[in-house]
Amino acid sequence: MFKPVPDPPDSTSPPLPPEAFAAEGKSPYPDPILLSHHFTAHHAFGPCVGDMPIFAVREGMPLEEVLVQASSYLRSASAGAAELVENCPEEWRALARNVEHVSEIARALVEAAVAGLPRAG
Repeated sequence: MFKPVPDPPDSTSPPLPPEAFAAEGKSPYPDPILLSHHFTAHHAFGPCVGDMPIFAVREGMPLEEVLVQASSYLRSASAGAAELVENCPEEWRALARNVEHVSEIARALVEAAVAGLPRAG
């Protein structure tokens, strides 16, 4: 039988602490992906009209710019959700708070990714 996913590495030996790598002048993390050299692929989404989704992300957009734009959209989602929490009926408040927190978490992840991008120069 073909297994498409390999077995995970043996976890019986504990991982080395970051200090062990620093002593050897190495990083415990893989080399950063230079997102300035990476671009989006075409990705259709949204409601469909027949067999065609209405919206699409264009191929070839620089990833850093896409992440910055995603952060902006998530900031708007967080603001809308916060307003909803304040003005919705009590029985919907927990769901509205969930939307608020999830959008804040997603925004934080995107902003942390942007902040961690290698800078030219």
